[in-house]
Amino acid sequence: MDIISPTLINNHLHPLPEDARQTLVEGSRLSTFQKGEVLFHEGEEMAGVRLIVSGKAKLCATDSEGKEMVLDIIHDGDLVGESAILDEHARFSFTAVALKPGSLRFIPRQIVVSVLERHPDMLVNVANVLQEKLKIFKDKSRMLSESDATSRLAAFLLDRDKRCIDHTIALSIDDIAASVNLRRETVSRKLSDLARDGAIVRQGQSKLKVVDHEYLAKIAGIR
Repeated sequence: MDIISPTLINNHLHPLPEDARQTLVEGSRLSTFQKGEVLFHEGEEMAGVRLIVSGKAKLCATDSEGKEMVLDIIHDGDLVGESAILDEHARFSFTAVALKPGSLRFIPRQIVVSVLERHPDMLVNVANVLQEKLKIFKDKSRMLSESDATSRLAAFLLDRDKRCIDHTIALSIDDIAASVNLRRETVSRKLSDLARDGAIVRQGQSKLKVVDHEYLAKIAGIR
């Protein structure tokens, strides 16, 4: 049985008081999902927040040419739908598709609001979460504007390294390619180059670790 703990809920939202955690657990609904299952659709009303308890999913949208764009990859401990806390009519601007089986908890907006009414200081944390999410999407847009494939890939790996559990980036080449808008063959070749240069260590086809952050930062143009 999972619990909503201070570390699982989100770095910006802990430590939650015990009564707040209890309220969120009791008022939430736990569901499971399989690989390939759509968790929610673009345009769907949020109605609350969703906590990924286990598993992994991609947040994607389609561009003007109908091509899929991967906006982000979410996994254990990530929250989605925080905008619903401030706007009861908020809708998703992307679709979530499961990359591996897992489970999530849906916490209705009214439950979250009731907790915030008892702990108004948490509103600052909610604002910080939304600000961080906006920064992530801005950084993603800036990364995708990079014309150099290696720079784009290096920036992506550094971002995932900061956000992944145990600093293990567990993504397939196809997932990475979709995230950085590059061809699969290009990503595979560039990853091999980075591994040869000692910047990353590959662990099979779907896992890798960043071992030389300075090298990647230099390639990505990050100071």
